[in-house]
Amino acid sequence: ELDFWGRVKALDDAARASFLASEYAQRTFRLSLISDVAGAYFSLRELEQRTALSDATAKTREETRFLIEKRRDVGLSGDLDFLTADGAWQAARAETANLARQKAAAENALRLLVGSSVGPFVKPAPPITGTAEQAPTYLAPAEVAVELPSEVLLRRPDVLAAEQKLIGANANIGAARAAFFPRISLTGAVGSASRELSGLFDSGSGAWSFIPLLKWPIFDAGRTQSNVDLAEARKVIAVAEYERTVQQAFREVADALAAQSTY
Repeated sequence: ELDFWGRVKALDDAARASFLASEYAQRTFRLSLISDVAGAYFSLRELEQRTALSDATAKTREETRFLIEKRRDVGLSGDLDFLTADGAWQAARAETANLARQKAAAENALRLLVGSSVGPFVKPAPPITGTAEQAPTYLAPAEVAVELPSEVLLRRPDVLAAEQKLIGANANIGAARAAFFPRISLTGAVGSASRELSGLFDSGSGAWSFIPLLKWPIFDAGRTQSNVDLAEARKVIAVAEYERTVQQAFREVADALAAQSTY
């Protein structure tokens, strides 16, 4: 097709933008999956530590209950003291069961994300010993550069994907508008030159005469205009999605900085 009005070029730009948007969307999904796996892994390790602590708490409260029961038997403690100790022990047992249930759910979530058993790379949590100051440090927060410009958000694949979708929507408007103008095909049946193209070079034509050879899509009961309206509406949607993606990027950065400062 001879691209007099840029329709094919606009469609080509839209297709390229759609391809790039799909590629950036794939990168976004990869980052999201990596983030989900890391979050599920550390959640599982946290629940392992909390379960171990809860087991130790339940054992201590059971020993306390046993001692108070003996004191009650010799008249040194009353029933209220025993019932209080028994209630604390039962609460610790309930918390241990609740944490075991959460730990099983966390293992299932991690297994779903990695697509295999989590046993080979998730070792049992070490026993809790010593004080909080002696606890090992598993992960230190990364240092954040000072005066980091907001333009770095333009490197995010989700922002790049939304940008390419916006470019594609804008190109589709050009293609829809160009459909108002006549088109001419280069080839006809079985790959030969079309009658319209051959007629441009007929002997005696003098100059190219388009009117009897071209298809005029203007008189189509408003279908072409509707396509333009649809393309413009999709561009408005793409602009809104791009704005939302950028706003989400700023929010995630703000949340991460707030979390780092408070943790």
